[in-house]
Amino acid sequence: MIECAYGFYEKVQLALGRKKIPPEAPIPPTLKPRAISSETTSSLSRFFTGVVTSLDEGGGMIDQHVYFDQSSILGDERIDVGSTVHVQAAREHQQAGWRATRVQLVVCWKPDASSDSHMVVGFISNLGRSQGIANDGNGDFRFPLTAVGDNYRPSIGDWVHILVLEQDGTTTVSAVAPLRRRAFNGVVTTFNRSEGTVDGNVFIAAGVVDNGYRPRLGEEVSGECVEWKHATPWRALYLRPSNGTKSLVKSDHPVKQNSAVQALTRSDLLGDKEGIIINGLGDFGDSHVGDEVTVNFIVTNTNEQDLTLVSCRLLLPDPNICVTIEKVDSSNPSPKISSSFSPQEVTSPKSCDPKLTIYGSNSSTLPDSSAIIPRNGGLIKVTVKLTAGDVGCTSNLLIFNFGSFKIARAILASVKDDMVKLLSASNSRVSHQRSGWIQGSYHTKMRACNHPGRRPMRPVVAKPILQRKMKDYPVPAQLRDMEEMDTDITVIQPQLAEPLSLDNYQDVFSTLLWLEEIVKEQEIRKHDLTSVILNPAGAYLGLTVPGLAEGRPKLLIGDKVIICRPGGIDSDIHYEGIIHKIYGEDIQMQFNQEVQEDLAGEECDVMFTFNRCPLRRMHHAADIAIMLGAQVLFPTCPTPMPPLMVLDSIPFYNSILNDRQRSAVTRIVGARCRPMPYVLFGPPGTGKTITVVESILQILFQCASSRILACAPSNSAVDLLATRLHDSGQIVSGMMVRLNALSRSTPPPPSILQYCVTPDQAAIAVMHRIVLCTCVSAGTLQTLGLAPGHFSHVFVDEAGQAAEPECLIPISLLVGSSQGQMVFAGDPMQLGPMIGSRLAGRYGLETSLLERLMERQPYKRDPRKFADHGNFDPLVSTRTTCSTVLGTIL
Repeated sequence: MIECAYGFYEKVQLALGRKKIPPEAPIPPTLKPRAISSETTSSLSRFFTGVVTSLDEGGGMIDQHVYFDQSSILGDERIDVGSTVHVQAAREHQQAGWRATRVQLVVCWKPDASSDSHMVVGFISNLGRSQGIANDGNGDFRFPLTAVGDNYRPSIGDWVHILVLEQDGTTTVSAVAPLRRRAFNGVVTTFNRSEGTVDGNVFIAAGVVDNGYRPRLGEEVSGECVEWKHATPWRALYLRPSNGTKSLVKSDHPVKQNSAVQALTRSDLLGDKEGIIINGLGDFGDSHVGDEVTVNFIVTNTNEQDLTLVSCRLLLPDPNICVTIEKVDSSNPSPKISSSFSPQEVTSPKSCDPKLTIYGSNSSTLPDSSAIIPRNGGLIKVTVKLTAGDVGCTSNLLIFNFGSFKIARAILASVKDDMVKLLSASNSRVSHQRSGWIQGSYHTKMRACNHPGRRPMRPVVAKPILQRKMKDYPVPAQLRDMEEMDTDITVIQPQLAEPLSLDNYQDVFSTLLWLEEIVKEQEIRKHDLTSVILNPAGAYLGLTVPGLAEGRPKLLIGDKVIICRPGGIDSDIHYEGIIHKIYGEDIQMQFNQEVQEDLAGEECDVMFTFNRCPLRRMHHAADIAIMLGAQVLFPTCPTPMPPLMVLDSIPFYNSILNDRQRSAVTRIVGARCRPMPYVLFGPPGTGKTITVVESILQILFQCASSRILACAPSNSAVDLLATRLHDSGQIVSGMMVRLNALSRSTPPPPSILQYCVTPDQAAIAVMHRIVLCTCVSAGTLQTLGLAPGHFSHVFVDEAGQAAEPECLIPISLLVGSSQGQMVFAGDPMQLGPMIGSRLAGRYGLETSLLERLMERQPYKRDPRKFADHGNFDPLVSTRTTCSTVLGTIL
């Protein structure tokens, strides 16, 4: 029977004053689409809103007379008895019964401002018999286990939504539910006696299988999982064998097997028998091409007579695997070995017979002198060594043949390519330098400061973020000397003269970013000051900078200022100050405590610098974005796939959307041409942003496993997205977060302050269902080591105003996600990104990714094929238009 209790959402609705749409009531005007009523009926089909009245193993009944099965349910939300659903039903003739063809859960809430409840995101840090503790990064929340839904068994590390009630000065937790929950189908890639994985990213434990079922390697299984805070991002709640043929399914690293392995794996070969016990696990774990990894098996004879190991062979020949057998001297006592024995713990015996090594052999017979296992505890040690070769997950069987019976043990390996390391930032602190290129003196001065400055204090978080450092990407000396030598840039970088392609993509944008950096350096150095006085200002030293109020130079909180004695800018003694406050044309800095008092009131020279972090993030994004592939960066032809979700006849949250905008929402949510970017473009005022907001809401509520990253080049554009989402009335605390840079100078709008966090809280913020930030601030998330597929959707609004490397920062977070969808919204005809280097602009940096995509064939105007869709292919793009009503509102 299907577990029906799903009490968390009921508790949230009651506590927050929000109710699902009652089945008898029509769809509210704010949700009802045009030309669609709450019930549309013909003689053979009908659309209506109803209530699930019963459930069984295969399906259930709606309003007691419309049957549905599991295949008709859209989205990932669980349906319970009493759930309100939108239903598309059909019947064969007028006397036949109704059968639902599409069923979708209604999860629209009406906000109640008087509620004293709010939701937070956290993870379970401790569990006891009757209560647990969840942490949201700022503190602990204790909750009784009765607050957990009946169909969810929590575990330490689970990411959860926590419903908090605040009454009479006390804080209580009334409900706890998984943050993200989804059904899965996959292949068992590892499993021992107590735990394993499915497709390498869903953790399974022995306690989650149905009716004592034991998973077997290579077997196709299904179940439901929740997100948790461990190496494998998902944890199975339950697991059962899939119905039908056990065929392998697609995964990031496909399991290479044949029918023989699968058949033998399901047989009784894996069990110990006839007094022979084989201890050890044949899982090599993760390795990289070229690595050598070993695992050990200990064969123990518990019989009263000697036994002979006739042969030891691999079921499938593999030249990358060799097997070494050692006979242990019975006079040398062996360690006690339990059933949970770890082979790496055994010390090689001092006295052994000569070793026999089998290299990938399909069959090898052992000499009798080395094959006899003594009675009463005699041992043989079998060492299996893998030389990692082909990329992917492989499985094999090592078969021990004792003549009258055989015993097998699984051999598992997961080999990865070194290119996978680019998914996360490098831990190396070594400067990134290319052959023959040296670092410029500008950065040498910045690093040669004898006394580093004091940075602004940041809020203390419960658990510090262990960030991964990005490379430094210093400017090559050849580019710095280019102007003095009057050298053509294409002589240094000939790739700039070639058409942009996947092969030269990284080199081209690295060069263009370096050219931009050189100009930024030159511009800010024009504002250097000589013989100025540093005035004491409490805990700071103040300095007046002429032109600062007009943005010349453009300085931000956190920027570095290099100070030296008059005329000593080229000397070896420099002092670093960090800007803490900016008032008009005055800045206040803090230096190292040892020198700050000495510098107060002193005359000195000042060299200004700019923050290189945005450029470094763009370099890093260009490095890994090529892993997105040609279908994302250089799409040629759409390849339609089954839609992720279908929104036919489903109400929209915004009733003023016109037909073109509704069609765009449907296409974006369906994502039929993923991973190709979907482009939403049109003139200003045609409703691109509200279309993006509607798409985000539909994905949020109709796909329980989704997580959305929404970005824009500027803070004002991101604030607009956050404000529109908040004003929709569908967002509550704990669903959405607005990530702000520490250097932000203007405050966010008051209505979205409740969602705002700083990078210090990014580790928890990134777990929210909707994350909003600027494109550059998305680089903060690159340093967190997120698992591939952490975000399911990435939206970039005003994409026409972002340089291509800037736009790459958020979309690079989809690297490794096989089902990720990205959406660009903007106007390619508007003013593009602001680029300081004319040379970099001439070679492509002033062309946005949106504009470049619109020149590709799939996005070009084609009146002959797509006259009914605004002359553009609706599978990959929509040109928004402004209706009369919408134009009046906007």
